[in-house]
Amino acid sequence: MWCLFDGCLAAVVHETIRVKSAAWDDTGVLVYTTLNHIKYCLPNGDSGIIRTLEVPVYITRVSGSSLHCLDRDGKSRQIQVSIASCGNSHDLTCTSSVTASVYRSDL
Repeated sequence: MWCLFDGCLAAVVHETIRVKSAAWDDTGVLVYTTLNHIKYCLPNGDSGIIRTLEVPVYITRVSGSSLHCLDRDGKSRQIQVSIASCGNSHDLTCTSSVTASVYRSDL
């Protein structure tokens, strides 16, 4: 899966299960769903599981700790998730401007 943010490649994540939906939160963390999980991806490529799902959902928006989504019946749902821990990891592992320059070959 290629994660694009503002038209630029933010990260590449290999998933063995099809991605059902995805949305960016306010801090730049990509939150996405597979058949059984809600997962996150940071701009540096780190990713992980936020929680396991009982039924598949399709993300429409991520706002703070609320994940707005649709279930398979098309009903709107709101799921409370702890994205703050993902955001803390994001703060610690953000790509510096020097690393970004090396990646773009600006040096």
